[in-house]
Amino acid sequence: MKKNITDECAKDLSISSYKWAYRVRLDHPVKTYLEEIPRENTVVFVDENVLFAHNWLKPVLERHDTVVLAATESLKSFNGVEEIIRSLFSRKINKNTCLYVVGGGVLQDAIGFTASIFFRGLNWCFVPTTLLAQADSCIGSKTSLNFDSGKNQLGTFHPPIDICIDPIFLKSLPEEHYRSGLGEIFHYLLVSGEKDFEFGATSLDGVLHDRSKTSSMIERSLMIKKEMIEVDEFDGGPRRVFNYGHSFGHAIEAATGFSIPHGIAVSIGMDVANMLSVHKGLVAPTFRNRVRRALIKIWGENTLAPSMVERFVDALSRDKKNEQGEVKVILTKGFGEMFLTSLDIDSSTQTLLNDYFEDRLQWRDI
Repeated sequence: MKKNITDECAKDLSISSYKWAYRVRLDHPVKTYLEEIPRENTVVFVDENVLFAHNWLKPVLERHDTVVLAATESLKSFNGVEEIIRSLFSRKINKNTCLYVVGGGVLQDAIGFTASIFFRGLNWCFVPTTLLAQADSCIGSKTSLNFDSGKNQLGTFHPPIDICIDPIFLKSLPEEHYRSGLGEIFHYLLVSGEKDFEFGATSLDGVLHDRSKTSSMIERSLMIKKEMIEVDEFDGGPRRVFNYGHSFGHAIEAATGFSIPHGIAVSIGMDVANMLSVHKGLVAPTFRNRVRRALIKIWGENTLAPSMVERFVDALSRDKKNEQGEVKVILTKGFGEMFLTSLDIDSSTQTLLNDYFEDRLQWRDI
């Protein structure tokens, strides 16, 4: 994906999908948005942590039928969805009921999935409250549930009809979750090309110290993703380059017992992908080193340990994107030149991974 997204961003985006075109309101005052929700035939689901951190939401939501939920991973399960469904049936909703979601990715997945199956499809609207949800997951149509020990193994494609993004929620976001969102943003910037990466790299110190400056990065991230999902909504072709950093990132999450937030794990996963690309002669070490100097600012104190490498390789071998027994990953030939390939975890690759975990290659240039 070599094209750089450099046009000025409008304050609203329109996303085309197989079901409908939906609107993304950027930098939109959420208080006004919620006050304008119809009182009848709507149900609002809100993350209890968001409600606690933003007391001004309580009087706004009191006029609506509101359900407060704990946004834990257990909600993204059949049991969690069953409770949501029972709650909806108790309200005697109908096919014209619209669900509103105020929260991050967990509520997005659980309520979005429920909306996709309830009466064969209810409309829903999304107010994302985390940086990762605002800059990434709010568009793209995917809903996901966990099953047994597998993360996001089940799901549907069911986009919201409207999205309202207000950076006010970023003020209360824990530092780790904020950095997690930046990790996902950088993965889009790198897939887009060098100009977008440089935009992010030069902006990074500023957004780490002043979250009000994040809006332009959110816009750029969404515009890059919009370009791809409108071509390949169902993740069957070119959209798969967005898995850059993700197969390795998911394996890092599993190896660390999910102690590293998703977007940070993805940012480390991109460095692993870049290291392997250097190892295979696909890209120069200078590319990896240049990118690493930006990513290291996102990692914080999150680091890998030698004891994790076996669990990492095991998780990588069981990744849901693998095909016919082959480990499928995204490697790179440079900025905007990511591609899908099979990874043979032979002795040479195993040695490199051992070195990465044991010799702390994460923290130094090559």
